Amino acid sequence: MEADETASCVGEDGGNVRWRQMRQRRALERRAATSQADATVKGLTEEERRMVEEEEEEEEEEEFIMCMEMSQGRGSASQVPAAGAVILLCLLLHSVPGDGATYTVGGAGGWTFNTSNWPKGKSFTAGDVLIFNYDSTIHNVITVDKRSYNGCKSPARAKVYNSGNDRIRLSKGQNYFICSGHCESGMKMAINAA
Repeated sequence: MEADETASCVGEDGGNVRWRQMRQRRALERRAATSQADATVKGLTEEERRMVEEEEEEEEEEEFIMCMEMSQGRGSASQVPAAGAVILLCLLLHSVPGDGATYTVGGAGGWTFNTSNWPKGKSFTAGDVLIFNYDSTIHNVITVDKRSYNGCKSPARAKVYNSGNDRIRLSKGQNYFICSGHCESGMKMAINAA
């Protein structure tokens, strides 16, 4: 937030006219950024898009509170450039969901039996996000190493996901995923990310 914007975030009548103008300008900037990031955003579900929008609204509210405190003399003007830079960085990071593409594992059927061939024909890059949708009462997702993948065993320190809607960012190289109860029935998947 610019110093002159901070001083005038509250109008002479105590209203928030200037703040609304700033919000409108930022909304236009976000829409432009969103249209540029459409290819990345297409893989997001409606709920994920809503979560991103809620995070942006929360950040705007925090910025407004800071602006109000500054105008009432409760903040430090020296904090404005650093705080503004942090808020701007957060807005930029939340405008684009990530560096890579987003894929829903197994397509409409989700993470279930016979998804081990789902990666074939797809090119994955480190930073891509896999969304695992599944029935959490009978399945889970465990990230494992090659040995555990081949043996269908979950090591003691393995990361276990069990929400039924998990987002996992791919690391460079081989990424291995299994379902603890159904790996031996073929519910496992290996993905190489460039």
